Amino acid sequence: MAASTSPSTVSPPVAEWGEREAEEEEEEEAYEEEEEEEEEEEEEEEEAEEEEEEEEEASEADQEEEEEEEEEEEEAASEAEEEEEEAEEEAEAASEADQEEEAAEDEAAEEEVFTVEIDGVDYYTSDEVNGIIYKIDENEEVGEQVGQFVDGEPTF
Repeated sequence: MAASTSPSTVSPPVAEWGEREAEEEEEEEAYEEEEEEEEEEEEEEEEAEEEEEEEEEASEADQEEEEEEEEEEEEAASEAEEEEEEAEEEAEAASEADQEEEAAEDEAAEEEVFTVEIDGVDYYTSDEVNGIIYKIDENEEVGEQVGQFVDGEPTF
């Protein structure tokens, strides 16, 4: 008898080869799809990391800007305080000058004065030889100092 080969021991029929090739192609396509998906995920992760870095940089820039603004505000407040202090000092100095002037006028008012006529105009003086010469105001009171006598000569 001639040896017959059974289909199971002989090479698979062409139909099975086609199926295997289709299965291999499907597996290869599935593998390629997986690789593509992995690449896409990696790209998405890289983009997310880049966005995070950009956000951090933007956040740092915002913080620096805020710090600069705070420093500027503090400097402006400090300058305003200094200007206010200077204004107060000037006001105090002006007040002191006014008080000194009033004290001088009071002293003049307290001194015994009498009327003298110089070039047809009446003035008050405390001494015709070495005294101070004062204006006579509207109320006939001692006004501001306008000159003085030096060795009997009026100087204005």
